[in-house]
Amino acid sequence: EISRQTNSIIMPRNDLINIGISIWKEKPIFGHGLGNTKYMVYERYKNKTQFKKTPISLHNTFLWLICDMGLVGLIIFTFYPIRITSSLILSKLKKREYFNNQDFSFLSIIFLTILFSMTHDILYQRIFWIVLGIIISKSIFNLKYEAKVKIT
Repeated sequence: EISRQTNSIIMPRNDLINIGISIWKEKPIFGHGLGNTKYMVYERYKNKTQFKKTPISLHNTFLWLICDMGLVGLIIFTFYPIRITSSLILSKLKKREYFNNQDFSFLSIIFLTILFSMTHDILYQRIFWIVLGIIISKSIFNLKYEAKVKIT
């Protein structure tokens, strides 16, 4: 019973990943355009699902991004988070400072986003954007506060 349930969960995701890879291979550089992938997945997967009129998600953020925007879009999309994360880590190591709670929060959000993105379309989740916005706004507030304290 358990093995049958496991196969019913794993096989569709495996099918979706294979469909996503085949869609990406059609236009690997620039992709198919924002929003087109879910309809392409539906067209290729509709005979294997009971949801006959619903666009189907790939359940993998990186695969979804690369199908929609290609390698160019993926590089552009990931540049900013990689830049912020690496500059945070390198600046702390260079100054020999400890990571504070805010730094750990930001790095945790980035790490968990990458981890959950392998099995979910995490960028569709509002809570991700809300938490990330709070962390970024707190960082901006702290930078302004620190600059004001240094001036006075």
